[in-house]
Amino acid sequence: MAKRPSASVRRLASDCFVQEAGGAVASVASTAEATLRRLRERLTRVIGGLGFEALLRRSIALAKSEYPHIRELRAGEEAFSLMASFQLGVEPSEADGFAVAVLANIVVLLATFIGATLTARLLQELWPELDMRNIDLLASDEESSS
Repeated sequence: MAKRPSASVRRLASDCFVQEAGGAVASVASTAEATLRRLRERLTRVIGGLGFEALLRRSIALAKSEYPHIRELRAGEEAFSLMASFQLGVEPSEADGFAVAVLANIVVLLATFIGATLTARLLQELWPELDMRNIDLLASDEESSS
């Protein structure tokens, strides 16, 4: 049984996209590339470029297990531009869900590696308006098997 980031971590990821866009955003997926580039810039100082690439690669793989219609996306440098283009063949709600799942997985994996406190501090450095109260970054929801 695979674990998914909790609903509160997913809301936090969605809030990161909204803050990156400077307020309300019509499509979370439309800000995915800019959000991930900003996160990569900050995290490479902590985990290095290869560390971030591995984190992104794993997060995309986990998100693809939830969104099986999104198969073409590969991690690596091209993943950033593909984060904007993958949504062309899917419903907007599915594209948004996938983008949120990728970032939520990054948050959970990062909290696992460097700790929840440091992860929360890094996120708030990037997006100061994030409400981090009552969010367990390591919490996950059990994925029910069908």
